Amino acid sequence: MGLPHVTQVGTIPPPIGGVSVHVLRLMSVLRENQVDVSLLDLHWFPGKKYPAGIQLEARGRGLGSLLRYWWKVLWSRDLLHYHASSWQSFVVANSVLAFAWKRAFVVVTLHTGNTLPAPHSVGYRLFLHLLGRVNAFICVSEELFEVIKQAIGDGRNSQNILIRVSPYIGSGLDKSPEGSDIQHSTNSAKRSRVVVSGYGAPQYNWNFVCSLIDTMSSEVEWVCCIYGPRDPQYWPAMERELRKRSGVVIYNDLSSDGFVSILRSATVYLRPTDYDGDSVSIYEALAEDVSCVASNVVKRPSGAICYEHNNRLDCMDKLIQAEMRRPERCTMDRPSRKEREALGKANAMAILNVYRGVVARGDAGR
Repeated sequence: MGLPHVTQVGTIPPPIGGVSVHVLRLMSVLRENQVDVSLLDLHWFPGKKYPAGIQLEARGRGLGSLLRYWWKVLWSRDLLHYHASSWQSFVVANSVLAFAWKRAFVVVTLHTGNTLPAPHSVGYRLFLHLLGRVNAFICVSEELFEVIKQAIGDGRNSQNILIRVSPYIGSGLDKSPEGSDIQHSTNSAKRSRVVVSGYGAPQYNWNFVCSLIDTMSSEVEWVCCIYGPRDPQYWPAMERELRKRSGVVIYNDLSSDGFVSILRSATVYLRPTDYDGDSVSIYEALAEDVSCVASNVVKRPSGAICYEHNNRLDCMDKLIQAEMRRPERCTMDRPSRKEREALGKANAMAILNVYRGVVARGDAGR
């Protein structure tokens, strides 16, 4: 069955981040499969440049983008895929469904771990009500999938599609001139290079990174890639703390290929988050044959080494293990590059099949 026009509601780089990279790569795969797809950019700004081939909806931001989305929900015959970074953004953007019948097909991906409103709270009841009004709900983590599945109960909202799909859709990026320059600017005299990335926000646990830097060998170089929002109450002081330490390099708002080039030069990629979804960055690092160490706050991809959350000694031990698992020394089984790229393609096709399933049910207007 053919698909209607598909509108991705989210953003693509810049700003770089797991969600924006996912949307960009998903749109590429959809075009490769002859799907008519456009972008309603929730983070448009004057002067933002878009890759060739991106069909852009009317420009706007803030309330303008939200009103445009609501208009399409109520009056268009499109298939709308809304990418939410939190349950709060999902509720705000789709609150119109609580008061009106829609004409469009609505698919939502929640790009977070298992964080939901407190059970029996007003936010929780509204979340479940709106969940029942969309056509399909995609979870990026197994934990969130199980929580929602239990919340809605077997058989309730059975007309909806609820599925877990990893956000990783492969990298397929070549080294760019920007990426090559970045690699050569880092300190090649260091024995090891640990790359950490994330928002300038507390949940990315930069305090914990500082404690690791203070404790580990001076032969380790720490490359911190910062993107997305900076918490004004947290990041300025945290950035000063990082810059005080020797062996620390900070990059701000790298492009997608610039970040992947940094990963290619790494010994280990570290993901020390306090909470998380299914991190695209971990998949990107594994796809580049870089060992990964991550906090155990959610289930991590196969091939990543997990440490007990906020346990500095355990993390240090796992970082040493990860260094010994560098590709040229590794004797342990790890997913091959071919297997990981096959996983990325399978994830994209799973989303495309969700679209087809939604349209086949033909229940847009409810």
